[in-house]
Amino acid sequence: MVTVVVQEEDSAGLLEALMASGFHATKIASTGGFLHRGNVTMLIGAEDADLPAMLEIVRERCHARETGGVQIGGAVLFVQQIEQYHRL
Repeated sequence: MVTVVVQEEDSAGLLEALMASGFHATKIASTGGFLHRGNVTMLIGAEDADLPAMLEIVRERCHARETGGVQIGGAVLFVQQIEQYHRL
């Protein structure tokens, strides 16, 4: 499972691209601590072999921006190994 934190502006395009590529994702609204900007946290199910493709989608859809002389944005990703997965 991959947890991705992106800017709200990038979230719709990212979610659309992920779903079109067959990834399952859950979108959670969140607020960043830095500049209190709107962020979105996504939980994405991905097999190890699919990680490179998923990372490329995130690279293509999430961009750093400058606001007030400060660069913000892009994406932060956390990859976790899941021991069990149940879909009920």
